[in-house]
Amino acid sequence: QLLSEMFNSPFEFCIFDEGLQELDSLGVDLFCQLLKNNIKQFETVLIVSNDNSMADLNYFDSIITVIKENGRSRI
Repeated sequence: QLLSEMFNSPFEFCIFDEGLQELDSLGVDLFCQLLKNNIKQFETVLIVSNDNSMADLNYFDSIITVIKENGRSRI
């Protein structure tokens, strides 16, 4: 919200790139609850994580898994 006010323009998306990797399971749960309660201000939220256990959480509308094999990535 602060950035939206500074630039006088709403942000349509928010990206967290490995932003949760240092949190324990309680920290991830609290972050996801906070995000869910404030997500209405963004059209899209993208969370990039190497932690596959996040897929088990019921906070996300959709999950895209990228698999790397033989030096290539695929969805």
